[in-house]
Amino acid sequence: MSTLIYTRGLPASGKSTWAKAWVAQDVGGRVRVNKDDLRDMAHGGEFVKGATEQHINAIRDSIILELLRSGVDVVCDDTNLPERTGHHLHQLAAKVGASVQVKDFTHVPLGVCIQRDAARPRSVGEHVIRDMHRALLAKRPQPPRPVPRR
Repeated sequence: MSTLIYTRGLPASGKSTWAKAWVAQDVGGRVRVNKDDLRDMAHGGEFVKGATEQHINAIRDSIILELLRSGVDVVCDDTNLPERTGHHLHQLAAKVGASVQVKDFTHVPLGVCIQRDAARPRSVGEHVIRDMHRALLAKRPQPPRPVPRR
């Protein structure tokens, strides 16, 4: 049975670095699927809301389904932060009887992601990362912090 792993995390949290290393451990038996790469191929890397992004999602889904059907393990190393995205990826895997795993990078601090992104040749920008954090992570319940003893 094939497995779909999807990552969750802000840009520059280490998702793609981890995914590329995971694929390198079994080249041919594992494939990485990433919407940024698909956008590069289809639209010169531009993110365009609406029908264009719907096409990218359809391409991603088709690739994932075909690979899983053929017994290849897949990692989708996009941000995958909205809950609906995780639900959708679970449904895709269920269509072909694949198992699902989540590799979570939401523990990586916001400041670290901003710093890493700034060092990239193709930065998404601090404002994008802060907006994603605010909209998708900041409202999540945080685990209780230990009370310092005096």
